[in-house]
Amino acid sequence: MTKIDEIADGNRLTNADLSCLLTSTFSIVSITVNVFVCTATIFGNILILISIYKYSKQFKGSLYMFIGNLAVADLLLGLWLLLLLYEEVVPDVKQDWYFCVTKPIGVLISYSCSILTLIGISFDRFMAVIFPLKHLVHTYKRKFFIAYLTLIWIISIIGGSLTVILPNLEPPSNTFVCRIGAILPPGFELVSSVALLLAILINSSLFGVVMWKIKTKEIPGNSNSQKKNTKTVLMIVIFVTFAVCWLPFVICSFLLQANIAPSTFQNVVCAQEYLARLGFVNSAQNWIIYGLANRNFRTAFKKILCCNGCTFPLKPVSFSTDGSRSKSACKETECPVNLKQNETVI
Repeated sequence: MTKIDEIADGNRLTNADLSCLLTSTFSIVSITVNVFVCTATIFGNILILISIYKYSKQFKGSLYMFIGNLAVADLLLGLWLLLLLYEEVVPDVKQDWYFCVTKPIGVLISYSCSILTLIGISFDRFMAVIFPLKHLVHTYKRKFFIAYLTLIWIISIIGGSLTVILPNLEPPSNTFVCRIGAILPPGFELVSSVALLLAILINSSLFGVVMWKIKTKEIPGNSNSQKKNTKTVLMIVIFVTFAVCWLPFVICSFLLQANIAPSTFQNVVCAQEYLARLGFVNSAQNWIIYGLANRNFRTAFKKILCCNGCTFPLKPVSFSTDGSRSKSACKETECPVNLKQNETVI
């Protein structure tokens, strides 16, 4: 049985049997998940970003800015996971210290940005439902949201890079483990898990209030209110899937800080490596949830994938004097949503 000695995990140095990470099963799972996540994440989020850029009139407002930012963060993870895929295909690269140090940077930046963006989305939906008039006034202040999103990236890049680089400027003199949890400084995994749990609690509280408001104050027949509520529920689904995919990993992080037996410790470490792949899958799900569930995005995807064989929209929409669409208006299958005049995007 293969032994990996002197594994650093948080503040613990112990002889742990991590042969589970060297099995063909783990390699197959890692390669399969990485290939799926890389392909789906890169393809889907590029579609999202092209849609928002090319058809900006259909994707106005603060919510779509947050969705675009989340798509960029997920796209970064998809590209960075190519390193992990390369690691599985060429195992010898695990002996390169600088490769191992580089590996966590993109992952930390991506998830730091995703967490801060999800918090921004929860506050945005909270304002849209609880204070709709104030939200309507502020939602088109692009400079404010651009500044906020820029700040998110500055915090994520600086925090994600320096956290890894500063403690690992020189290769260790002894044996090292090419594992993200072992490369990160002692205690970082616990701190990041606490921060992630805190973010989940904040989002849960805000969305809990929002759902209560939707159920008790919904105005029947108000189309704008129904659309706003639909988008809010969709964002709640995004948050719930994020929490479901990452909470098991967080639980393992807390268990590793407890005073557990060496055999249990190594089992938790192995389980955590598998559960980290579940967290990666979350980035491949986001664009599917808010992309295919939103008619604007579905229509944009069709226009993009047919290589501009049809335009977006094909024909301008005209209205009769009573406000209904005239016969010259394009069909619903040919045009994007927002066909009504003076419709407010929330």
